[in-house]
Amino acid sequence: MIGRGLTINRFDIRAKIVDVLPFLALFVVSAFRYQVGKDYGIYVRTYDLIKTGQQARIDIFTYWVMKVMASLNLDVQCFFIVSSFIVNYLIYLAVRDQSKDRTLSYYIYICGILYFASMNTVRQMMSVAMFYFSLKYVESNNWKKYFLCNLIGGLFHQTAFIFLPIYFVLKRYMGWKKYLVVIIIVIALKNPIVNLLNGLILNSKYAMYVTYSTFANTAWGGWKISNFINLILFLAYCLLLKNKDTEDSIYTNIHFVGVLCSILLLGIPCGDRIFAGFRFIELLSVPNLLYKLKLRKISYIILSLVIAVLYLFYFYYAIGVQNGNSVLPYVTTLFSIN
Repeated sequence: MIGRGLTINRFDIRAKIVDVLPFLALFVVSAFRYQVGKDYGIYVRTYDLIKTGQQARIDIFTYWVMKVMASLNLDVQCFFIVSSFIVNYLIYLAVRDQSKDRTLSYYIYICGILYFASMNTVRQMMSVAMFYFSLKYVESNNWKKYFLCNLIGGLFHQTAFIFLPIYFVLKRYMGWKKYLVVIIIVIALKNPIVNLLNGLILNSKYAMYVTYSTFANTAWGGWKISNFINLILFLAYCLLLKNKDTEDSIYTNIHFVGVLCSILLLGIPCGDRIFAGFRFIELLSVPNLLYKLKLRKISYIILSLVIAVLYLFYFYYAIGVQNGNSVLPYVTTLFSIN
């Protein structure tokens, strides 16, 4: 894979241009989409409400961006341009600063469908991208910048506040036996915990996720391919990497939280959205795992190709067959729309 251990000379203009090209391409495709993504229409209707001075239930960042847009009489497309810039630029920074193989990271960003999720669950994926960007501050023990980043992420979507307390455990590798004990305890207490969570949701402003059939029917109830991918990566980090550094511990623990979410939250409407914040770390954790395995060059290439093929099949199934996030057919505002 191109990009293993890639470094960019900050004084080489051509290298900088090549470095930023993936971001620009991904940004343009996402920013100028039209009626792409299941939630596209929701944002259009929300903007219409704000523009006419009506009440809109939306997170702070989106509200004020749309408020400014309305005061300037801008088209709703500007919101998608702004949000696409934020999520793709944060992913670009995360990949640039943390990935051991940038090509593989961008490939997984697309074929692991985080890119397409960002065209649907727009606000949440902005907060997830901020979380991934902020992980470098965990490794450098800069808790102030980590908390600041994820507090800002909370302005995009309130699920970002879940990322705040896990700062204190991300660097602590517990050992596979302790992880197993926690998993067994969570499985044993699954039903009362799920009932408690549903009760808390029912008595909060998010009650509609339990009572409205549109949302209530979104509970997965069982594991999907993405849950198994997350589990496999967690096991790979636990069992294959013997001398784990801080970065390895961070990715292990994020995938571990993803496993716990898979056990607990899939019976809760929209619970998969919490899981997604931890599962999509694969765009950084997979390249790191391959790099830390210290494989010979030919073995690295073969394993990279195997991973690429597997993610290609997943992409075909999730997007091509299931049309996940309702991103097909793709239409763009860059051309005339009839």
